Amino acid sequence: NSPLQGQSKPPAKLVVLIALWGNASFDAATDDNNRKEITVRENCEHQERVQEMKKYVRYSDGAKMYSMGKTKFQELAKEAQACYKIGQLVLVNTEILDKYMESFRITDKNFYK
Repeated sequence: NSPLQGQSKPPAKLVVLIALWGNASFDAATDDNNRKEITVRENCEHQERVQEMKKYVRYSDGAKMYSMGKTKFQELAKEAQACYKIGQLVLVNTEILDKYMESFRITDKNFYK
């Protein structure tokens, strides 16, 4: 369930971000349990889809979440030192990875011309 459903106002400590991209709008929220939720509304089809972004993900799930190949996701997760190994299971902390990914942000104005 969405932390916003059935609420007249957002719960305490809820951070809401709204962005527009093409024909879709996105609402991202973080609830008190530090779980991220993204709601995507496709304006052209008036359909709503909710995908919960977990704090810890497997390589295959993270690759899908970040729209990249599994090998590239593994490389970035290791570079970011965002991996947790529990027996044979490896989980990636998406919050650490997100911070690391910000270091790749292109700030050169010539790139955007």
